[in-house]
Amino acid sequence: MSSFKFAFLFAFFFFAFKSQAQDRKFDFGISVFPNFSFGIISNDGNVSEELEETIKELEISKPSIGARAFVEYKITEKSILGFAIAYDNNGERTKKIDLIPPQSILDPLLPSQTRNIYNHHNLILPVYYKYKFNKMFYVSSGLGAVYNISNTSTSISFYSDGSKQRSTQNDDITTYRKVNFFLDAGFGMCIFSDKKISVFLEPKCRYTFLGVSKTAPLNRNYFSVGISAGIIF
Repeated sequence: MSSFKFAFLFAFFFFAFKSQAQDRKFDFGISVFPNFSFGIISNDGNVSEELEETIKELEISKPSIGARAFVEYKITEKSILGFAIAYDNNGERTKKIDLIPPQSILDPLLPSQTRNIYNHHNLILPVYYKYKFNKMFYVSSGLGAVYNISNTSTSISFYSDGSKQRSTQNDDITTYRKVNFFLDAGFGMCIFSDKKISVFLEPKCRYTFLGVSKTAPLNRNYFSVGISAGIIF
């Protein structure tokens, strides 16, 4: 089933549940998840430890963003079961790499530094459980499927005059895994609530179980940590 069919079916059930939720058993919400993601590198033994350590030293976390729409079902006053459809972005970036010798010494029109950014664009389908300690604080934990939509790589060149040039292209070289699975957990707080809406903040983390590539000797399992902010209607 395509991601468009998933989105259509989920939207249909959202509004069907909402229209029938006279007893407030169902709530609808939206949220955004700004975060930092990075790849936890694993080696299948075909890459030297020296090269592995060099790459680990070179790569750093990448600012990422996610957004979701969700439906929550109140099992009891404190227990909630949630279903969501979401866009998720993760990946990694390199530190700025000095070009040796600096090309700008030979020609000021050439870059002196470069950086690469790798982006993975995903559709995710979480199912989660939320336990409310009281009206303000709660914890949540969930599992879900990840469907990889596309992958891009961006090269940024930095020049001695302070300018930079960015080039982005689709990454079709790596054999990326189309379907993955994740676990996430969070601790949340309701910061505003009235009869119509509630607003929450939730520091949370997410970990993918399988490596992003099917065949790469140096693979990456992505870990993301950030703060989800959203509204429940």
